[in-house]
Amino acid sequence: MEALYQEGKAALTARDWETAIKKFEAALALEPGHPDAAARLAEAKTRAEEAQRLRKKPVALPAAPARRTWIWVVAGVIGVILLAILIPRIIQQLGPAPAPEEVAFWADHEVIAPGECTVLHWEVPGVEKAILHGPGFDYVQIPPAGDRKVCPEETAFYELKNLDREVIASVVIQVHQ
Repeated sequence: MEALYQEGKAALTARDWETAIKKFEAALALEPGHPDAAARLAEAKTRAEEAQRLRKKPVALPAAPARRTWIWVVAGVIGVILLAILIPRIIQQLGPAPAPEEVAFWADHEVIAPGECTVLHWEVPGVEKAILHGPGFDYVQIPPAGDRKVCPEETAFYELKNLDREVIASVVIQVHQ
């Protein structure tokens, strides 16, 4: 029985799934309660099924007549040329996205003493998110309206940016002794 089991393991290692299955089944017939033979048999069967699936050949599609292939090549080339001409013109007409109108960005106190804090407020209508950048805020996405407490240790420059990281407003908090 042990010899059959060892032969099954060797066949499993050699990826001879059919032999491995036969050896493990024979070993289990002699000793149905063998602790590892059942698991190895299941592994061999699974791998045999995978190998069978991989052996199936894909269906070959009939080749298109030469005339149709030529027409598609010409149509593709014309399409690429048109796109190369039209895309730059469309981008030029669209231009850069306009900055949101009436952006508001302010602080409760723009001059503070060391150790003091202030609150930044913003309103950016017409956008889903904006970006706050400055000491303590490394390109943090924020909602279109809100506020954040800041406690800079020295004079700090805060920027409100759109998602393209273009500055749309800024505030300077001065820290004076």
